[in-house]
Amino acid sequence: MKVAAQQLGSQPSSAPPRWTLTTRHLTDWLSRDCLGGPRPWKLAWVINIQKAGTFPFYLLLVWWYQNTTTPVLVYVALQAAYGLAWVLKDVAFPDRNWQARITILGGINTFATVLGPYWVFGWLLISRTSVPTYPLPEAQWLCLCVGLTVLGVVIMIAADAQKFFTLRVRPGLITDGMFRWVRHPNYLGEMMF
Repeated sequence: MKVAAQQLGSQPSSAPPRWTLTTRHLTDWLSRDCLGGPRPWKLAWVINIQKAGTFPFYLLLVWWYQNTTTPVLVYVALQAAYGLAWVLKDVAFPDRNWQARITILGGINTFATVLGPYWVFGWLLISRTSVPTYPLPEAQWLCLCVGLTVLGVVIMIAADAQKFFTLRVRPGLITDGMFRWVRHPNYLGEMMF
């Protein structure tokens, strides 16, 4: 195999840089093992609570700030649909990486430092702390945003479904379907969303 790789002019794979291993160890400790102890929660539960909780949290903000402008309502509706799609996806084809048992402090860290800050964007819009300026007329801009959001959610769910069902049959690196074009199509969909 090594000879074949050299004949093709490619380098054999090497170990990842030490800093990446250190970073992975730190993030695993912060999100899964922080201070040790019992592991009563699954990481998926923390993620699902944030995803499903986004809609009621934003509704509370809409009520508190009395902001029912069209951009706010569209944003809240898209977030609600995404949260529901995420939870349904997790029930239908759960990601085994999120099934790890975690400590209570690991769950709190994950929620507070990774997931919770996503709510800042909605708060900025709903509270009118940041008033967006659109590069297109508002209706056109909202249509573009809705289209990108829907496409992003579809890509994310399709990629996660492909990963779930492919790895059940054939473990290893996935190089066909959506993964043929992008190494992490689920993250591409998340970024589009």
